[in-house]
Order: sequence, then C-alpha cells, then structure tokens
Amino acid sequence: MTTILSDEVNFLVYRYLQESGYQHSAFSFGVESHISQSNINGTSVPPGALISILQKGIQFIEGELCINDDGSLVENLDGLKSIPLIDAVIPEALAERAATIYRLVSDKTELSKKSLHQNLYNNEEETLDGEVLLRGHKSEVFSSSWHPTSKTIATGAADGIVGVWKLDNHEASEILELDHNISNNKKVQPADVTSLTWHPDGNILATTSALEHSIFIWTVGGKLSSTLNGHEDLILSLSWNKKGEYLLSASIDKKCIIWDANNWQQVQVFSCHLGPVVDTDWLNTTTFASCSTDKRICVCRVGSAEPLQVLNGHMDAVNGIEWDPSGSILASCSDDRLVKLWNSTNSKACHDLIGHSKEVTQVKWNNRNILASASYDASVRLWNVENYVCLHVLTHQFEPVNSITFHPGGQYLMSGSQDGLINLWSTQDGSCIHSKRSLAGIFEVNWSPDGSYISVCQADRVVKLIEFRKLLDR
Repeated sequence: MTTILSDEVNFLVYRYLQESGYQHSAFSFGVESHISQSNINGTSVPPGALISILQKGIQFIEGELCINDDGSLVENLDGLKSIPLIDAVIPEALAERAATIYRLVSDKTELSKKSLHQNLYNNEEETLDGEVLLRGHKSEVFSSSWHPTSKTIATGAADGIVGVWKLDNHEASEILELDHNISNNKKVQPADVTSLTWHPDGNILATTSALEHSIFIWTVGGKLSSTLNGHEDLILSLSWNKKGEYLLSASIDKKCIIWDANNWQQVQVFSCHLGPVVDTDWLNTTTFASCSTDKRICVCRVGSAEPLQVLNGHMDAVNGIEWDPSGSILASCSDDRLVKLWNSTNSKACHDLIGHSKEVTQVKWNNRNILASASYDASVRLWNVENYVCLHVLTHQFEPVNSITFHPGGQYLMSGSQDGLINLWSTQDGSCIHSKRSLAGIFEVNWSPDGSYISVCQADRVVKLIEFRKLLDR
C-alpha cells in the first residue's frame, strides 16, 4: 500500500513553486518546511511531478465513478464533461458527478431496452422441427399448467388472459381465452395472472390474477363456474391436495385458506405467518407446508388450529419449498443463499446445502435422491441428499435462472434463464445435452406429465412447446 509522507508532499509543492517562477515563495516555503533536511534526491524527480500526480488522482476518482460492479468500465459517456480539480475533492460535487453518470447510463439502457423491445416484437422466432409456437397473448407469459391426462396446456400472462391450448398432431388446434379483465370489470391495468393449476382429474382449472383477491374456477369448456372470495391481497400460490379434495391458496395477506372442492366453501384459514406467504406444497391429503418472507416455514394440518411445526433457520425470505417423493424431507430455498433440508418428524433435524453465491429461487426433486436448486447466481446445482454433496454445478447461462423442471423419468433437467437460454442437462453426469437461446427472457419451463413436451413461457408473449424426442435428435 502506498505511503505518503509530509516531506514528500512538501518537496513536490516546493518544486512546483520553483517551476512556476515563484522563487521567493519557494525559498520561504523551503526554509519553513526544512526541505534541505529531507532525504529526497531532487535530481530524480521529473518536472511537473505535482501536476502529474494530481491528474492521475483525478483520473482514479473518475475511474471509481465509472466502474461497473463487475469491474468493467461504463461505456459511451460522450455527454460527460471533464471533472475540475476542485470538484474532485468536494463530496457534494462528486455526488452530483455520480448522479450525472447514472443518468447517462440509465438513458442509454432505456434506449437499448426500447430498441430490444421493438426488435423482439418485429422479429418472429423461427419455428424448428419439433416446436410449436403459441401466439395470442398480448404481454409476457409468466406460467403454464399442463392438463394431467391430455395434451392440453393452460398459460397465464400479464395481459390478464389465461389461454387454454389443445395440441393435435403437433399443432395448436384450439384455444380458449379466459379473460380476467372482464371478470373483474377493472380497466385500470391488465390483471396479471399470478397462478393457475388444473385439478388432478383435469375437470376444472383454478386461476387467480393481480387485480382481484379472488380465485376463479373454470370448466374445461372455459365457463366461469365459481368465484372464491376470502383473501384481502394478491394471491401468489394455488395448489390441490393429492386427491383433489382441497384447494390451497396463499397470499400476500399472510394467510393460507383451504377450500372444499365439492361446494367451494372455506374449510379453514391459517394465519401462522408474519409476512406474505410465497409458496406452498402438500405432503399428503391433509398436511401441507407454507413458506414466507418472514423467514419461516409452517407445517399445518387440516383440522389443527396450530401448526404442527414451525421451522426457523433461514436468515432471509424463503422463496420456495418442496417435499421429496417419500414425504420424509422438505427442501427449502431462500434469499440467504442457502438450501435447507428439514426432517418431516423433527423440526430441529436440518442440514444446509451451501454453494450458491446469490439468492436461491427454486428447488425441485427428481424421483431419486437428487435435488436441484436454481439461483440468481446464474447456476443450477444438483445435490445428493444422502451425503449432502453437490454433484454438479450447471453454469451454461449468464443471467439468473428463473425456472427448472425434471423429466418425469428423472434423468434429464431443463432450465430457463433471463438471458433467454433454455438448456437440457443430463442428471447423470451434469453435461449440457442441448442449448438454445430464445429471442426473449424465460419466465418458466414446465415438462408435460408424460414427458413428451416442454413448455417455455417467454417475455416476448410467446409460449414455445418443444417435442422432447426431437430435441434429443438435434
């Protein structure tokens, strides 16, 4: 580390006064600062040394303001004037300088986004063999739900529309539009579809949107049969129990509600969380787990007033949970960068899976002792839960991984990320079998129950259905 001595500073000032013609001032300053007693060899100091150091110091200050988080320099700051010396030492002036740089970068970024947005919507993605592109939504498509027994898929988007698409000979032969904008009679903004799920029998579809705190029950033919009211804020999650007797809803209002699928009456309201409930997962027909931004996980049972277990251990918001196929282990992931494994019978029996460097957003089990986790660190990790080791780190993407899905057989994993990359991975050796970049960011990937198709929900209003068999042949 560089050390600056007062004798060195005094000598540079002395030389500057001499070089500038201030001989009397230089003499007086030299006597008072004892220049003659310093050990500095004046012959080795080049002319203009003080000015040179000041210029380099200003460049360093400017560099600090113009360096991105990844260490690269901010580019194309043509509208930025040079920084004066006095401004370089005044905190208020530096703060204003930083604000100017931020504004120029923001303007450039916004211009790039507008250009990208235009390019996305002016250029249609090429359809490859084995792909079906579902076009019809007017905004980003967030999620999808495959029908349990037929090649039918429901898709939910930011335009407030749920599309129900039926495949026939690898073509989308039919579409139903379930319009949440009409059902809530609000035209202020689109009613983003936040959750949708088919009943296990496939006879009804449950959906919810951002403008209504209600759940909508639709028939297979697209008729709105029931509207369930009980939540006081945005509903984030809908899930059926194993037999389809109960529908579980979770909301920002901190509540979980169980609904009877026979008469659509409330069975029970659970208020065990201190913050918004983000995700839920059923253990069996009567027991479920819920997680929240309050850092806690609650395991509850229908008919029990209090939670069976309250799992404390995460240090930040819990983003996702999922029971393993045997129901003995609950996996959770959090903004604290951890994946935790909880014993279903002992709330103190917990193991941490450490490795991600940023928020972990999703966990998924395959049908073996393997758990996958997706993170904002642009990676997917495969874990062996028997010995708690990371088997593979899947890094063939450059931006946060938004979604992962296992093939029903468990030997393949598909991931989708914000940079538009969809990657097919082998769970045996962690190799990337196939990779393709879409024209827009990926919100969700979802394997069909029979493993024949993968749905890809994209930010450019398109849903892509990829035939898995053809994907392996490429």
